[in-house]
Parts: sequence; structure tokens; C-alpha cells
Amino acid sequence: MNLFDNNNEPFKLLEYQGTRNLLVIFFRGAWCNHCKRQLQDFQKHLDLFNGINIKLLALSNDSRLNSSLLKEFLKLDFPVLSDVDSAIINRFELGEIYKDKFVAKPALLLLSPEGRLLHTRIGANYDDLATAEETIEQLAHLA
Repeated sequence: MNLFDNNNEPFKLLEYQGTRNLLVIFFRGAWCNHCKRQLQDFQKHLDLFNGINIKLLALSNDSRLNSSLLKEFLKLDFPVLSDVDSAIINRFELGEIYKDKFVAKPALLLLSPEGRLLHTRIGANYDDLATAEETIEQLAHLA
């Protein structure tokens, strides 16, 4: 499973994560208004995530172009990556069909630098999204 950044360069996950925990935000796509609001919320609280030793990364099966445009449009300071073949979405069993399209369920996965899964939150439906504040509250003890 290789990830590429928005410039079509291989994304070096371990280098990006370093010694910090990594919160992967699975979202349905750039077309999802609920998802865009969630990503903006997490961006507004980025300093607080940094303060509890967590780096953010957003992932959908959008095209690289759509991911890049979304990152730019929302002015996100964390990577927005494309899982165009849904390999990672499928690995974590986070896929679902929405209007004849395969998308990721709204989910958060927190991974340790060693790759251990520390926390999972999977939304029950398209608008069941965690807020940044409740996520920070739940994860602060892991710092």
C-alpha cells in the first residue's frame, strides 16, 4: 500500500509521523460538506493536537487532484492523501456504498509510532463525525 502526496511523490509516512502518534481522519470525499466542516474544525485545533503529541493526516479515495484542491481550498496544514484504489480503506474495513459510489466511512484511527492502533472511532452514518474538541479530550491521556 503506497500513498502519494498531491505532487504524485511517494508519501513517507514514517518520516512524517516521526515519534508522534498519528491521527488518520478518514473522510468520504471533497464533495462531502460534513467532511469539509470536520477537516476545518481539526485545522482550527491543530495547535492543541500538536500539544498532545499527535500529527494529523486526512485520507479519502478521491483523486489526487481533488485531494490537492481540497487541501488548498480549506487551507489545511496537514496532508490530505488519496487512497485511490481504496487499499487502506479496505484494510481497516471502513468502506461503504453511498449513491453507487464506494467511499470511506467517517472514521478516526490513532496509530502509535510503532504502528499500534491506540484508538478507533467510526461514525454510524455520514453525519456522525467527531469534533476536534471531543477528540482531543478523548486522546489527551495518550500524550
